[in-house]
Amino acid sequence: YSPSPFWPQSSFVVPFGFSRGFSDVIPVRFHLPLVLFVAATVLLTNLGGSPLWDEDEPRNAACSVAMMSRADWVVPTFNGLLRTDKPPLVNWIQLLSFSLAGRTEFASRIGSACLTIGTIFLTYLLGSLILRPRVAIWGSLAMSSCFLTAVVGRTGTPDAPLCFCTTLSLLIFAIGLFRSGEPTDFDRWCPTMRPLHWSFAVAIGISSGLGMLAKGPIALLLPLLSMIVFSIWQTSSLPHFHSTQTSYTGGKWRTFFRHASVFASSVCSAVAVIRPQFIVGTAILTTIPWVAWVSLRTEGKWINDFLRVHNFGRFYETMEGHSGSFFYFGVIAVVGFFPWSIVTGTMLAHTVGILHAEPLDPRKPAVRLLVSWTVVWIAFFSFSHTQLPGYIWPAFPALSMLYGLFLADWCRTPHPLVSRMMYYGWISLGVIGAGMLFGLCLLAARTAPGQEWIGVIGLVPLLGAFAGWSCQSRGNHSKAVASLAVTAAVTMILLIGVAADRISHNTGTKFLVSHVAKDKNVSRWASYQHVVPSLVFYSQKDVANLPTPIAVRQHLRIYPDCHLLFDDMFEQDVLQILPDGYGILGRSHHVFSSRSLLLAGPLTKSIIHTAHTPEHSPQLLSSEHY
Repeated sequence: YSPSPFWPQSSFVVPFGFSRGFSDVIPVRFHLPLVLFVAATVLLTNLGGSPLWDEDEPRNAACSVAMMSRADWVVPTFNGLLRTDKPPLVNWIQLLSFSLAGRTEFASRIGSACLTIGTIFLTYLLGSLILRPRVAIWGSLAMSSCFLTAVVGRTGTPDAPLCFCTTLSLLIFAIGLFRSGEPTDFDRWCPTMRPLHWSFAVAIGISSGLGMLAKGPIALLLPLLSMIVFSIWQTSSLPHFHSTQTSYTGGKWRTFFRHASVFASSVCSAVAVIRPQFIVGTAILTTIPWVAWVSLRTEGKWINDFLRVHNFGRFYETMEGHSGSFFYFGVIAVVGFFPWSIVTGTMLAHTVGILHAEPLDPRKPAVRLLVSWTVVWIAFFSFSHTQLPGYIWPAFPALSMLYGLFLADWCRTPHPLVSRMMYYGWISLGVIGAGMLFGLCLLAARTAPGQEWIGVIGLVPLLGAFAGWSCQSRGNHSKAVASLAVTAAVTMILLIGVAADRISHNTGTKFLVSHVAKDKNVSRWASYQHVVPSLVFYSQKDVANLPTPIAVRQHLRIYPDCHLLFDDMFEQDVLQILPDGYGILGRSHHVFSSRSLLLAGPLTKSIIHTAHTPEHSPQLLSSEHY
């Protein structure tokens, strides 16, 4: 066959990319150390600086603290109640880190950060195996320094363990299918869909089972569905598949049923190739010890609520206000890959071009596998009624390799039309940098006065756009892509590692608990309308949830030393029913909202503590004023 101009036959690399290969910028032996260095720098810089984010991160951390206090590794609880939201793998990881590093934000996140670095390591191995090291280097750098990885990979949630386990499943599947003898023989390199060896299927099942302990059946369902889609797609492209579609003489319906039966038989054969019975059986065996134990101890309540409410319920109903349109995850895929997503359009066109190239293009099986994995994850959750950005993050390792393949090909053989589109990409990067320059200044002025200097982070994309444009204009495309990689890494380090800490340092629940009430030796805490997860973690106590004003009044009369946390939308209602001697002790802004959190308690000082809200003058507020 005639080898692809983008993939010369002489540059074949054996699995794991530790043999000879081509690199446009640096030697292959430095690829993996560089990728791991960038990943560690992005994910570990000031890891414990900012308070716990959103709802899920403090909820997981508080659950882990409760399990640690009870010395119970089986039954997850939150605020004294059974927690059925997620399986306990992330809690087990946090239990280990809490025992080594204390009950801190850093300890809550270090496990996820390390697993994310491991995911990027697996991503590089995957790219080196099915494509080339020069593809793997750009793809894994994109995975390391994109926006969604920098955010989700640093948070103490089940997303990082899930992404690690699913990426490991993808790598094992690729090793099992893409193993070959003579790499120059296309028939041996291109998978002929021999049955996957049972040992690979068992390894995939173990990895999927661990993923199920992180986030549930989705860790088995979607990888298995992705493998099935790829197997059918790949089998349908092989000559023997079409040879079975022989002509058949007979009536119209007989011909239809004949072809349908042949097609169904071919599909069943393609599915049987991946040995789903081994994968599913091993995954169940991996998870069943803990599932049986927790079901026994909770009388079946945990497994019932987890499957009914937090799996089927989240798919068919909108929960916790996390909704979106069918195109939500398509937008998230673009935003999440910033700043690499400036080439998304050309990357998609490049991928389609490979899939429609001549049949003997040796990259087709690899691209089919990556596309199958990406499309299945994004399409499945697009039909879900509950939508969160982290849901499609396990698709990013495969998607990053498609970015890497496009960039590697453009560096070697730049097409004039593609190069013209790249100029538009540099322009969009500069425009986004200018928007960050002003947007971060305004955000800091509202939530963290005195920290407006973080707006200078927007200069990094601006300078990166200028550098990329200049390098491309001089014909040095490799340096242009390298400038994009440097821009992405530095932007994420400054934006997530530095700016997030500066903006959120004196905001939220941590400010109220650690600064306003730190000298009060508070023994009881309560919240109005709903439990604030971060209050449970930072107070290290169970929090009473008071649903009505009458409940608030009665609770504070029974426990006069109790402190109450509530949203400022309920400020007037709460102030009217506070007992005598109670008032607002502190006020703190939400970072990404115009709302504020208020802390009420016994008045012992004459000045309110306010987190960067100069518009609120110091005054005593109690029920006597009304």
